[in-house]
Amino acid sequence: MTDRGRQRTAIVLFGLLVVALVVLASMVGAVWSFLACDGDGGYPYAARDSTTGRVCEVYDQHEVLWLVQLALPGLATLLLLAVAARRASWSVASVGLAAGLALALVPAAVINNLPDSCTPADQKAFDAWARKGGRGPMPADCETY
Repeated sequence: MTDRGRQRTAIVLFGLLVVALVVLASMVGAVWSFLACDGDGGYPYAARDSTTGRVCEVYDQHEVLWLVQLALPGLATLLLLAVAARRASWSVASVGLAAGLALALVPAAVINNLPDSCTPADQKAFDAWARKGGRGPMPADCETY
């Protein structure tokens, strides 16, 4: 076996470990995102008209987004690792690892750091509506608990 053949074999073995790591990170990321959207609009009960509440509503209406969040990191990693094995390139394999982990965890980190309260103007209008006994149409759903 040539040096290039050994390098390809090592990259394939490395790739198997990387794919397993990225799949695990994808599951952690999806659960982390799901927990942000647990409850009435978000965790811990974010206002429905907050940024978190709106993102959670989109995820609820388009459940395929959960599958994309689970599958995309692994597929991107497999593609980059196939290119790395073909070229016998450790630098491409490293990019595959970094890209897979970023695709697995960045969406969850973003979702969990979005504002979970309404804008000040919406909150002020909601509070005024609530003080009036909730009569008339609700200006914004800023209820949290």
